[in-house]
Amino acid sequence: PGTATGNLDILSLTNTINHASMAGTETSILWNQWYNDGTPATADSGRISVGTETNWTAAVGTHDSYMAFETCLNGTVTERMRIEGGGDVGIGTTNPTTALTVNGTITELSSRTLKTNITNMEPMLPASLQM
Repeated sequence: PGTATGNLDILSLTNTINHASMAGTETSILWNQWYNDGTPATADSGRISVGTETNWTAAVGTHDSYMAFETCLNGTVTERMRIEGGGDVGIGTTNPTTALTVNGTITELSSRTLKTNITNMEPMLPASLQM
């Protein structure tokens, strides 16, 4: 009986490192990829990290965090996207300053149709207001 709404945390990761300066402390999940070019081995292929934006204290106002997404290019795992505690998202930057900050070229591929034969309706306005 009852409902099954809400969140169920099935995995909890805790960074137990402690120091006076904790800004930028991260807890991460690292993915590795298996390869075999004669000698079997693994290589880092991606990471999701959650880090502290400030030095956390007992005051909840200091508990701001970010989530970073990293991918591998030419053997190097690098941050590609970040979501800050306030919700700002950065793509290609680790310091977003607006709801969406993109460092790079944005390409839009949707098929939009723009109306080109728009008639100026200003002369009709006085007649419309008299109705």
